[in-house]
Amino acid sequence: MPNERFTIHYSRKIRKIDPRSGFKYSRKATANAYVQALGEGEEQDRNRRPMEPIYEKIFPIRSYEVDAHGLVRPTAVLNYLQEAAGDHAKLLGISVRDLMAQGLTWVLSRTHLKLLGTAHSREEMRVRTWPSTREGRFSCREFEVTATDGRPIAFATSSFAVLDLAIRRPVAIDEHLPAYPLLPSRALADDFATLPRLSVPEMELTFRVGRGDLDINRHANNVVYVDWALETVPAAVAEGCLLADLEIAYRAEVFYGETVLARSQELAGGKEPVFLHQLVRREDGAELTRLVTRWREYTKQDERTGNILTTGKRRKKS
Repeated sequence: MPNERFTIHYSRKIRKIDPRSGFKYSRKATANAYVQALGEGEEQDRNRRPMEPIYEKIFPIRSYEVDAHGLVRPTAVLNYLQEAAGDHAKLLGISVRDLMAQGLTWVLSRTHLKLLGTAHSREEMRVRTWPSTREGRFSCREFEVTATDGRPIAFATSSFAVLDLAIRRPVAIDEHLPAYPLLPSRALADDFATLPRLSVPEMELTFRVGRGDLDINRHANNVVYVDWALETVPAAVAEGCLLADLEIAYRAEVFYGETVLARSQELAGGKEPVFLHQLVRREDGAELTRLVTRWREYTKQDERTGNILTTGKRRKKS
């Protein structure tokens, strides 16, 4: 299980929905009102089929999910993982809406994504996912991603916690969730050790949280954090390399209208570029996220299978 303490600081502001105020924020709203505002009486289909430990889903790569080279964006892959996990959770009776009926929700604590290949627009990706462990306040979920021709694209593992919406604090999973099947096999062997803290920022960009950044939990979605962090990578790396490995530690929420400072620092001495990233809320200096990104140069195989449309400037190694 993850050995890092769950350090998300969720008690700074409690923001909920008052159904009488047209979905505006109200600190007086209760967790039950929050659920009612999202849709009372929605039927669940978890009893229509048996609970299976492994779930598969195929995702077509849309034209708006590729980068300037015509390759699927890493953030699009993360969205596929998020969608497949959500679909499987619904079948298991532990979806976000299932939890919200109890005044709870899922939050993401850690993710480790290893990208082995890439693909281009109009191809399809197959995502296989399964819950592997649940212990204390954490539950791990695994992912395998392949192209439909069978070539490997990515492996990933994530650690989730269940959050009490009223107090914005994680709770013991076994005390609040029903049993569901586990497959004790890890896609990536990662014990989620603490990620290093960025010490000397070399790049800093400012972002304001917009409405399009929010998810059903009314805070910025976890994939948006990655978008902000990747924007701080130098153009020579972003254009001449592919993201090979991404580690994320989520530490705090950020809400609509707040300002995020995205910082990065390149680590010296490696054969390929490695960056430490940090997201900070400007209003109070709270650390939102730590990330580590590792990059590799394009290969001829990438150009064949990825159908690169433009040739980026390759980064000269020091």
